[in-house]
Amino acid sequence: MTSAAGATRTQRADFYDGIFQIRQGRATQPVTDILLMSGSYLAGATRVP
Repeated sequence: MTSAAGATRTQRADFYDGIFQIRQGRATQPVTDILLMSGSYLAGATRVP
């Protein structure tokens, strides 16, 4: 996923094995909220990207 991190910047993250809801409001310095809607909440990351 790639989202805005300001007027000219972006930020990137990789997600897998679940259903996510992504929210980002309009702002000078936007905040991206990522909510895990399903999947295993107890399993940790198995590798570092």
